[in-house]
Amino acid sequence: MKEKLIYSNYNKDIGLSTVIINTKYGKFYGQSQLKEEDKKEASRYFGCECALIKARIKCQKQILKDTKNKINSFINRYTIPDSYNAKSLIAVDLSNNNDFVSKRANEQQTPASLAKLFVIDYATTLVDLDDVVLAKNEAISLTKQGSSAANIKEKKYYVKNLFAAMLVPSGNDAAYVLADYCGGIISPKATTSKERIEVFMKNLNEYLKQNDYKDTILYDPSGFDTEAHTTVLDLKEVVMDLLKNEWF
Repeated sequence: MKEKLIYSNYNKDIGLSTVIINTKYGKFYGQSQLKEEDKKEASRYFGCECALIKARIKCQKQILKDTKNKINSFINRYTIPDSYNAKSLIAVDLSNNNDFVSKRANEQQTPASLAKLFVIDYATTLVDLDDVVLAKNEAISLTKQGSSAANIKEKKYYVKNLFAAMLVPSGNDAAYVLADYCGGIISPKATTSKERIEVFMKNLNEYLKQNDYKDTILYDPSGFDTEAHTTVLDLKEVVMDLLKNEWF
């Protein structure tokens, strides 16, 4: 059995696309790893001229599924059905908002660090990207030992820096600092970071209800919480909302 096979074809709807599939591990390979024999074999089987492109792969749902099944059928002599290990998942074609793949989309799951997406979405209603935040050690110290952190120090940060620290390294410390700051805006009379974060989380959950995130409730801005729950449908909606911002 061959380890790799490349399929390339031209379609007027999707343009030229190149898909390299590792049949053993299901991985995608970059063009530097292609071999001429792979291209020739694909050309013989699919009856098309293989070519390399640097553009992003753009395939419609049925085309990709048919292609995948065709390759599996050729290599294994039978069609292998789609299988996904995630408890819940959803993949969306943003050009038409159609679900590309969906599995238990309404089933509640623990969001973990994905909770930060909802935190950032709500925070954008309270602050601007260029607002300056003084990170308090009181808030930073709430970061659970062993959890992911962005190495936030007791100094000033722009809100956009805190967003980046939450999204890229999934900094829990940045999430507490942001929630502390936003909670102070909501309730100036709150005297401790813990109180301000509690106020923020209470208002965040109200915001989620008002914006039709029916299956999401959060208790910790970092997502370090086993009691919280959400669904991939709610995650889809919050990502769609965040994508309206150029900075996201």
